[in-house]
Amino acid sequence: MTTYTIQESPLGTYTLMLGTQLIMQATSRAECVRVKTGLEHRHPDRKNNA
Repeated sequence: MTTYTIQESPLGTYTLMLGTQLIMQATSRAECVRVKTGLEHRHPDRKNNA
């Protein structure tokens, strides 16, 4: 099963990953969470892991 993860970089940015694939990068964790939540609703087969 592929999972979404949100990771913080030392530079203060956040990345939303799907497995090892970069989905987005933002300066706000909340923005990554919003996009992740929307994607999870469209693809319920992908597990929340962040």
